[in-house]
Amino acid sequence: LKLKWALGLNYHIYDGVHNLTNRDHKEVFIPVANQGVIFDYENNPKDSFKDMYSSPYPVQQISATAYNKTRDIIVTADTGEDSMLVVWDVSSGTPRKTIFSPHPDGVAALDISQDGTMIVTLSKADRPTEQWVTLWKW
Repeated sequence: LKLKWALGLNYHIYDGVHNLTNRDHKEVFIPVANQGVIFDYENNPKDSFKDMYSSPYPVQQISATAYNKTRDIIVTADTGEDSMLVVWDVSSGTPRKTIFSPHPDGVAALDISQDGTMIVTLSKADRPTEQWVTLWKW
């Protein structure tokens, strides 16, 4: 085993790294701080990162992600006062839908339905009794 490169990622995010590989390209999605990165592991690492979570709005560290292969979308969420839930088009790296302040303190966890039409979020809260589960039909 020989290490070729290393990349920091938020290991607190459950199921945060997603394999985007298909017959046209070999890529993975990695949440890194307040950005989502698509890494093409077949090409040269220094030229193969696409920044996805760049926003003109203030953003916090990504707290949850989900991927739907059928619709080729990634959903990212963050926590904090100005949190966002963003549905990204994987091919272009651009937002398809942005939901501002989905929960007062942001999103602790999320998932997406198999057909890619529904997103479920769990709000971040100090006590579990104060959390909300929300179903979004985007």
